[in-house]
Formats: sequence, structure tokens, C-alpha cells
Amino acid sequence: MSSEARTAEDGAADHTDGCRRVRRHSGVGGQPAGREAAGDSVFTSSIEWERSFMFASQVGAMERLLETSVRHANSRHQFGRPIGAFQAVSHPIADMKIRLELARMLLYRVGWLKREGRLALLEATMAKIFISESLVQTAMGAVEVHGARGYLTDDGIERELRDALGGPIYAGTNAVQRGILAELLGVRGALSGGGAQ
Repeated sequence: MSSEARTAEDGAADHTDGCRRVRRHSGVGGQPAGREAAGDSVFTSSIEWERSFMFASQVGAMERLLETSVRHANSRHQFGRPIGAFQAVSHPIADMKIRLELARMLLYRVGWLKREGRLALLEATMAKIFISESLVQTAMGAVEVHGARGYLTDDGIERELRDALGGPIYAGTNAVQRGILAELLGVRGALSGGGAQ
């Protein structure tokens, strides 16, 4: 028996006029990926995980940029004192710490909700937006704290900024995420533009 005939016999697909048509989805070992009519919940759960934990590494990048900036602010001297003594340098570093801790708390909240088996779509969406945008702000701040050195490839700060710029775009742009968040909050038409429901 050909593999095409076997597949058709199993009910997974059939071939007509050279086209393969899938009649039902199957998961591992020919079993369904979830219970019938549960595709939405399987998809939602997958998206929660993606939006949340894909950005965990960005929290680590924020911490690395903060530590690098603090080191540089203490070691670089200008006008007879460390540049960290100037508010124009120390305040952006303080903002880096605020963003880092808020990002970490959002990430932990989503992790706790998932561990408890609870829906976390709203929190995962907020985490994706906040963490990705915070990393861009933190990377920009690190470039500014380092001055011209932050723009050079020697310390890797410019690479961190380039990497950060993709965060608000991939895994669903932040503009779309804001529409999803507004819809989750009950704002009708926020994502669809108010079209027919």
C-alpha cells in the first residue's frame, strides 16, 4: 500500500487531482493536538507562553546593560569626578533600575499565573509590550551614558541596542498588542477598528 493510500485510510488526508487535502489535524502519534473544538484555548495558551517567556532574556539584557552603565559611570571621570556624580548620568541609570524591576515583576506575575494554571493573556500582553519597550529605552540610555564609546562595537552596547529594536516588532507588534490589550479590557472595536462584530 502506498504512503498516500495509508494516509488517506487513516483519515488524515486524501489526494484528489494531485492535491493533498487535510481532513483533520493530528498531533503526536496521530492523536489530536487537543480536545475537539479547543483550538482557541490551545492557541491562547501558546501565545501566553510566547509573549511572556520569549522576553525573559530581554530582562537579563536590561540587567547586563544596567551593570555595565553603573561600572562605566563610576570609572569614567570628567571635570575631576566620576560621571555618575552628574544627574544627567545618574538619573537615567536610576530609570534603568526602575524599568528592570517592573519588567521582572511582570514576568514573575505571568509565571505565577501559568504555574497556577490560570489564564494570563492580559498579563502576558502587558509584559510583551513593557519589557520590549523598556529594553529599547534602557539600551538607548546605556549608549548615552557611555557617550561615543556606546556607539562603538568595542563594548557591545550598540549591539544590545540593535537587538532591542526588534522586540517591539516580533511576536506581534506592540501596536497590535495594545489593541489586544484594550479588547481584553473591554474596549469594543479597539483591535478591529470598530467594524462589524
